[in-house]
Amino acid sequence: MTAWTDPDRAIVARYLGKLRLRSANSRICYRQVLHGFQDVAERHLTINRQTLEEWLRESGAHWHPSTVLHRARIVDRFLDHLVGLGLITSNPILVLCSEYSIMQSRPIWQALTSPMPDQALAALRRPKPFGSVLGETMREHIERMRSRGYRSGRRLHGSCGSIDSFRSIRNLQANRSRRCWTDGPQPRRPVITSQNARS
Repeated sequence: MTAWTDPDRAIVARYLGKLRLRSANSRICYRQVLHGFQDVAERHLTINRQTLEEWLRESGAHWHPSTVLHRARIVDRFLDHLVGLGLITSNPILVLCSEYSIMQSRPIWQALTSPMPDQALAALRRPKPFGSVLGETMREHIERMRSRGYRSGRRLHGSCGSIDSFRSIRNLQANRSRRCWTDGPQPRRPVITSQNARS
């Protein structure tokens, strides 16, 4: 993952132009954050975890921790932009998210700002999907259901439900049968005819 070279800062300027920021202050803030990150990145041959940690340390000397995390989101989106342009191979934050099975990037940034980032990242680690004893069985079941046209949360080809809706269907059926037993037979209402109404 090589660092991009942009001595004129033209890539940052074009990126800021695409964002359509509402105020001049926001544009100044974004420019300051991205130029500061680029200064750190230019001292490294690659953009990796060490690059991010160095930027976070330098930023932490000037900004409050909550401000650093807010501005880390700006850098995170800019790294995605660089990946889209093909200037770097991958966003190191997304690599860490994948490695530790984390869905959001904020916990990764928080861990990198801690004094012991290795331990903080290790504490974040989640088990891989289907990593339990029954994982292979569940994976096969989901693949079998997908091959039959079921998809998580949606219906395909007129199918009668989805994997996610099995539990709700079962609960609905149980509630109906429970109602049949608890309600009992309902008393019949008398039928009113025109003769009964006259008399």
